[in-house]
Amino acid sequence: RVSGLQVRYSLQLIAKTAWSIGRTRPLLCYFSIAQSGPALVRDVALLVLIRLARVPCLIHLHGSVLPSRLAVGIRGAVLRTLLPSGTWIALSPDIAATFPANWVVRSVRNPLPDQVERRKQIDRPGVIRVGWLGLITASKGVDLLIDAVDALAQAELTLAGEWGAMAPPPGTVRYLGRLDRDRALQFWADKDVYVLPSRYPEGLPLTILEALEAGVVVAATT
Repeated sequence: RVSGLQVRYSLQLIAKTAWSIGRTRPLLCYFSIAQSGPALVRDVALLVLIRLARVPCLIHLHGSVLPSRLAVGIRGAVLRTLLPSGTWIALSPDIAATFPANWVVRSVRNPLPDQVERRKQIDRPGVIRVGWLGLITASKGVDLLIDAVDALAQAELTLAGEWGAMAPPPGTVRYLGRLDRDRALQFWADKDVYVLPSRYPEGLPLTILEALEAGVVVAATT
């Protein structure tokens, strides 16, 4: 099922992308593509738009599900045919080994530190400051997070990032909007917990790595 909210968000995103490309004429687009369903259709339309503008594109595919997608019967064969075989970067040698033999794949170590220590101390006893940074959608479980924090008097939730196809938050939620790089790197400075209740399998998102390096406790689904 496709909701009216998803359709409106998709059309707004396509229009915003077209306007941004026409205004800035970027040398390169970095694009994180959805995994399935209506969002995948939307993202394919966005990729076509970017390529029609003759802008080179760095495509980010979800590493935790890509190997199984490539290996599945007819669908895997179609995917292997459609995806470019140029140069791929994988954060795991195990995932790199699952790519077709004729693809150029470079394995780059995931930047997670060898040892992560909790350097922060909660300075407001009795108050837990929960943070969310990234795409705000129901597929990421942000609605579950909002409901959970709303039920806890001692918890405060701050959201930042792109507001996707999801209803506006209640008044109890603080939303900072999209952050530039400097503000994003400072986002975790006063947070205690990052909760990622995603409804689909995650890999190891950069937001988790950044939160860990800031000494923030992370709670996440598989």
